Amino acid sequence: MSSVRKRYVVDGTVGLIVDVQDRLLRHIHDNQSVVQRTELFVRGLTILGIPHLYTEQYPKGLGPTHPALSDRLHDAQRIEKLEFSCMANDRFRQALEEIGRHTLIVAGMETHVCVQQTALDALRAGYFVTVAADAVGSRSLLDRDIAIEHMRCEGVRISTVESVLFELCGVAGTDRFKELSRLLK
Repeated sequence: MSSVRKRYVVDGTVGLIVDVQDRLLRHIHDNQSVVQRTELFVRGLTILGIPHLYTEQYPKGLGPTHPALSDRLHDAQRIEKLEFSCMANDRFRQALEEIGRHTLIVAGMETHVCVQQTALDALRAGYFVTVAADAVGSRSLLDRDIAIEHMRCEGVRISTVESVLFELCGVAGTDRFKELSRLLK
């Protein structure tokens, strides 16, 4: 599958929330914003009926997903991992293949480690990959910014939560649009 695509398609898209865990989160630059934007991302995916997965990196050591997100992820499949790249985890790849969609939109942490490795590996595996830049974080702002630029140069689409959700919605005047509009105000 080509990494060039003009528009998102709801029935071809899956969301991924990577490792937004409490013990790591407290060290992330602008962590409140990362949680808020990721929560909006999850709520928007739910409104649009888009399936999503979430991962936890070594939860025994880094703890569970932040409660603001885990409370909203009850319909999503949770995958524990030790690998930095989600794509290197057999259970994750199997879950992604079972969903059967080839557009992957990613949020989470850390941008320069797990998010970047996942995005690049997914791109190499034929997925159309977008990273929601306002819903990713690293301990260092420089690491985050360099990773975003690196992913962009490799062909990952960089966008924002609001832009992605409205592009997926596609048209005003529907109940989904009205619900998204209320959410994003």
